[in-house]
Amino acid sequence: MTAMSSVSAQLAQQLPGPIAGFLGLAVLAAIILFWTVLQHVGVMAHEGAHAFANSCMGGTADYVELNSDGTGKTGYAEGGGIFAGFAGYLGPSACGLVAAAMIGHDQIVPVLWAGVVLLLILLCSVRGFFGLISVIILGFFLFVVARYAPSFLQTLTAYSLTWLLLMSGLRVVFEHGTGAFDAASLRARTGVPRIVWAGLWLIGSILAFVVGCTLLV
Repeated sequence: MTAMSSVSAQLAQQLPGPIAGFLGLAVLAAIILFWTVLQHVGVMAHEGAHAFANSCMGGTADYVELNSDGTGKTGYAEGGGIFAGFAGYLGPSACGLVAAAMIGHDQIVPVLWAGVVLLLILLCSVRGFFGLISVIILGFFLFVVARYAPSFLQTLTAYSLTWLLLMSGLRVVFEHGTGAFDAASLRARTGVPRIVWAGLWLIGSILAFVVGCTLLV
């Protein structure tokens, strides 16, 4: 029992670099194999970033839609405009980078609690059955792990979630590129070509991934 407690206590801290890297490869494999399911975590972060950025500019989110096909939409009652429109594609990467920074400062369980709080805030704006149930399921899972799981499982979950956000943010930016709806919307508002917006998202997501990797590994 003492030995098991000692192992759990060690795993509650940062993982050794090779183990963290191996876990990242496992998450990458899961993304490749189960993207249709895991993509919804990134969509939540994407739409949540739209709503958060709009709030920072003094506006409000009228609604957030999360669809079963991996798409989403955020309706703005007022506010953020260009800033809110730009923030979405950096949402998953930004969340992953913040989580990596928290892990780098041994704040393992707070990563999970932060996820719970952010999902609760998102839940207030979500409409539609799929969006509601998906946010509730993920939030409930993170709550159970943060509150009741052994420390080693809390650590693995926090790391896995962080890797998932960093990698999914990068994948979606690569996949959507200049064809992204947000790029078209920003082009219509500003006259700035789509390729500029897509390039900025790509640079941001790559930087977040690289810095996140250094913090985790």
